[in-house]
Amino acid sequence: MHLTQLALQAYLARVRPAAVERHLRLCSGCAFRLSDVLAASGHWERRGPLQRLVWIDQAPTLDTTLDTTLDRILSERDAA
Repeated sequence: MHLTQLALQAYLARVRPAAVERHLRLCSGCAFRLSDVLAASGHWERRGPLQRLVWIDQAPTLDTTLDTTLDRILSERDAA
């Protein structure tokens, strides 16, 4: 029995029954399908020479936060 699209979406939502975990360790076809679903979700990306899946943090980076804070401070200073 291979995993359905619904089971893969549940896995993506972090609902991970032991039977699904076991099946993914044993079935390379379902593991590849899961990697495709994860890559398409937008939170994962393939990187490096081996094209491993890497979690992409969607939180704002420190540089972006500092830039917006600096812009706000400068605009307040110019307005005063």
